[in-house]
Amino acid sequence: MLKSKMTRLSFEEALQIKDQLRLHRWTLDPRNFLERKYTFQNFEDTWAFLTKVALRSHLGGHHPKITTLYNKVTIHLTTHDVQGLTQLDFKFAERFESYANRIGLKDFN
Repeated sequence: MLKSKMTRLSFEEALQIKDQLRLHRWTLDPRNFLERKYTFQNFEDTWAFLTKVALRSHLGGHHPKITTLYNKVTIHLTTHDVQGLTQLDFKFAERFESYANRIGLKDFN
């Protein structure tokens, strides 16, 4: 049975979902967050990605921690309302992967 998007997942459930979705470049931290580091070709590509992430996150009411420096971006996902990971975090991770792949990465961190 699938849990709702806002139900906190156990570490084991989160690990299983991460594997099922093939989010291999995302790190699952036992402190209940997902993290991914991206390196883009240039500053413009970085901001194209950040614009998509910011707009989608805002529209979805889900606000990741984002750290950036020139062409490097780190995304940190968790659902603050449940103090842990939910299906929603994985939905956003998939979407962010799609954005990054369309824009183009410099390398695969």
